[in-house]
Amino acid sequence: LNLKVAKKCFELKMIYDLLRLIDKFETTGLICKYLSKTTSLLKNYQSKVKVKSTTKGDTKLALINAGRCIIIEKGFNHTGIQEVLQAVGVPKGSFYHFFSNKEEFGLAIIDRDAEVHARVIDIYLKDKTLTPLNRLKKYFVSKIEEFESLEYREGCLFGNLSQEMADQNERFRSRLQEVTARWCDRFAE
Repeated sequence: LNLKVAKKCFELKMIYDLLRLIDKFETTGLICKYLSKTTSLLKNYQSKVKVKSTTKGDTKLALINAGRCIIIEKGFNHTGIQEVLQAVGVPKGSFYHFFSNKEEFGLAIIDRDAEVHARVIDIYLKDKTLTPLNRLKKYFVSKIEEFESLEYREGCLFGNLSQEMADQNERFRSRLQEVTARWCDRFAE
């Protein structure tokens, strides 16, 4: 795997675990304390998660998280709504309560992932104890370590979707381009 590609991508398992932490601990400071625990969670994580939700917000997030897991493994075109519903353990009506179609669902996954990754980027870039160059180094070293720990499997959701969907769906292409541009701007600051 090209090291440059590894540096640009982020990995499913880390983001999924960070999602859980971010949802549990709403401040960035608390998230930082638990980042080291996330690394150990990665090794025990299973890509298919059965999630039982208790609220509408939990159900929507569970659908998004399960969809992300399946899409990163199989691709968007090979992911079925029924497969996502089974992973979460909810009826079809729950899906259509939150998403009008599969495309809207995919866009919600992109948005959620972008939001989470922006928070991850902030953890590194707002660390005033390090020089700006060392913040960037720390961020990219952590990404490389994640990929190495996962034996470079699964890849980056945004990279994968860009390759699969950019020439098939203008809304996906546009959303992925917007997110990538925001990250570039964030790093340039």
